[in-house]
Amino acid sequence: MEHIKIIVTDIDGTLISSDGTLDETTKKALIRAQQNGTRVVLASGRPTSGMLPLAAELDIANYGGMIVSYNGSKVLNPATDEVLFHQPLSHEEVLSIIDHLEQFDVSMMFDDGTYLYTNNENGYMVQHEAEMCYLELKPIQDLRDVATFTLSKVLVSATPEYLQEHHDALVAPFLGKLNCVFSAPFYLEYTAQGIDKGNALAQALEPLGYHPDTMIGFGDGHNDKSFLSYVGHAVAMGNAVDAVKDMAHFVTRSNDESGIAYALEALKII
Repeated sequence: MEHIKIIVTDIDGTLISSDGTLDETTKKALIRAQQNGTRVVLASGRPTSGMLPLAAELDIANYGGMIVSYNGSKVLNPATDEVLFHQPLSHEEVLSIIDHLEQFDVSMMFDDGTYLYTNNENGYMVQHEAEMCYLELKPIQDLRDVATFTLSKVLVSATPEYLQEHHDALVAPFLGKLNCVFSAPFYLEYTAQGIDKGNALAQALEPLGYHPDTMIGFGDGHNDKSFLSYVGHAVAMGNAVDAVKDMAHFVTRSNDESGIAYALEALKII
């Protein structure tokens, strides 16, 4: 696949291992690909703050890479800090999400790049989200009091069992109005209508002349389906959910077995 110009990869469950680190084999493979002229795009549900250290580790700024954060709500050029695309939630949408979710036993979270605001600091995976994204946890009794700045997404956490049981009710008022998607079994994310990773790639890369056929994508979760269906070559991790494996052109090894590096070599991209 010598014509591949863009490598798009999810982060959690894909780029990094289960212990949260970037293994050396994967790192070397992606740097080698960049040295050969291929751009790397990181595409995640994470806030931008939770992606910058990995972007730096892979040196994507020096090779023309991009950061797609908040499940596609925002695209950043890390070399210049230029925002290439941004579609946040409206203030009214945020308030309607908060109003609705208060009926459920879930933890709500959103950030401003410095703080992770939450209505439940002891909620399921809340501390983990703050640490993973390099944000200071800020408990707020009524999130309406701080929902005054531009919000790219509202994140909800609960046990996987609870979210599965109540999924339909959690998203019902927003069908056709917002994008509601699982980014992990314990995370449900609310973004603006039409916002997903695939749309973000189209918005940022097509004006630069890149065609989906020149892109390869790596993912493992439900929120990766949009960009895996957009790129010309979709690769599912060995640990991916069945829905992602079913749509993939190639299933590689798991994120704990340097799956990205394995696929790049097996498909003769590096």
